[in-house]
Amino acid sequence: MPESPLIGSIDSDALATFDDALRILGHADWDLSPCDIAHVEAFWSANSFDVAAAGFVLRLRDGRRTYLDVWIEQASEEDAPPAKVEIELEMLASDQRYPRFPSDADPVGGWRDDVEPLNALLRRIYPD
Repeated sequence: MPESPLIGSIDSDALATFDDALRILGHADWDLSPCDIAHVEAFWSANSFDVAAAGFVLRLRDGRRTYLDVWIEQASEEDAPPAKVEIELEMLASDQRYPRFPSDADPVGGWRDDVEPLNALLRRIYPD
């Protein structure tokens, strides 16, 4: 099987982080599940050797929008599941494009709107 062109790119990091977040969200005792997500509107992603962080602006099937913030502590062994995954949700006002951050320099790397790989993953795991 040919290697994905996303392997090793920021998109592959964002895809992996989004996938981990969806799994946690699917098992969380919240009023929102991955099935409620219509599509990803924008994201940011930043990774280091031991931590992955990302944020996703999501449009829900009922028209509401939310921000999913993800922080993942990487496992010390290769191919091991993440050591710790934390997610937070923040509902966004209808006129609010992005969540508010403490600094204008945030988020790290800036917002990206090339979201098709994320939406393809979402459709594959949680089809309509």
